[in-house]
Amino acid sequence: MINNAKLVPAIAAAVATALAATRPAAFSEGSIIGGNVWKLSYAAVAQPALSAGQHIKIQTDATHTDGAGQPILFHRFFTDPVNKTYFGYDLVVEPVGKTNSAIVKFQPLSVRSDQLPRKYASGDFKSVGMPRFPAQTFKSGQTIAVDVLENPGNGQKVVDYIEVAFVPASDPKAGAWGVAVADVQRAKSLGDPVAPVRLELYSDFECPACKGFHEAVLPLLVRDYVAAGKVYLVSREFPLTMHPYSREAANYATAAAEVGKYQSVGDVLFRNQAIWGASGKVWETIAEVLTPAEQKTVRELAQTSDVLALVQQDVDSGIQQRIDRTPTLIVSRGARRYPFAGPGLENYPILRSLIDELLK
Repeated sequence: MINNAKLVPAIAAAVATALAATRPAAFSEGSIIGGNVWKLSYAAVAQPALSAGQHIKIQTDATHTDGAGQPILFHRFFTDPVNKTYFGYDLVVEPVGKTNSAIVKFQPLSVRSDQLPRKYASGDFKSVGMPRFPAQTFKSGQTIAVDVLENPGNGQKVVDYIEVAFVPASDPKAGAWGVAVADVQRAKSLGDPVAPVRLELYSDFECPACKGFHEAVLPLLVRDYVAAGKVYLVSREFPLTMHPYSREAANYATAAAEVGKYQSVGDVLFRNQAIWGASGKVWETIAEVLTPAEQKTVRELAQTSDVLALVQQDVDSGIQQRIDRTPTLIVSRGARRYPFAGPGLENYPILRSLIDELLK
């Protein structure tokens, strides 16, 4: 299908969301953990989707190199068994201080053919250098779409969707619990992960303006864009220090995502915001929408370092993007990223205009 393909590496998108479990026409997907705490997830997708009978001949995989005192180095590669060639790129993961965030950079693929997994029988393969690499850096937790191949005859592409995310290790408080990070992040999102426009919503459950957005604007976004496959909406926790119970609410909501109840918990928290915001009865409010078994799970998970780290990762991401109020949306398509602070019903037409412009 991709015969005589021309290599055209380029950043096509940079958006904060985990990879979906499945993607249209994905012919290779998986994940690998480096340094015990950083996870590379990847999915190679044909765009547009392949027709019946078409198939991709290249093979893909990923490895990593962990050096003492050195950044984690992920190697993402593609092999062509017909022409006995391989190509790809490296991802350098540089942690930011003592946070659960990192900077991700692209570099030329540094592995030799004899260092690729033996199953590819690649010892005599020749490296095909990619002509250029993206100069910009990205933050962990973002999904990055990279155009790696293009057939100049018909425009068929192979797009590689990748994400580097922190995987918190369970501590003794977590007991038998091990939070599935990708599942939690998917449960906190709405829509198709490969939608052209991404919205990152930084919100605080105790914030009145966030309640207004959730109840008045979010349904319009879902109706106008998310349901149509045009927008993928990712929820980020950004509890403000002025709100005494918002961090607790964020912890419980994130824990509820593990049992698929993030949206239900969010609904009840915003609906009863005035009550628990005054009384501090966050758990009593959340328990209303959980079964007894879910209550037990969520209550225990909310105290683990796994969930606490996930919430803090959202906060760190917001700080890095200079979020200073809630709600704030980061509206993006490709390299174009626009902060939209204070989205509400009164400025929804402006938000729509921005989204529509990015959809063109």
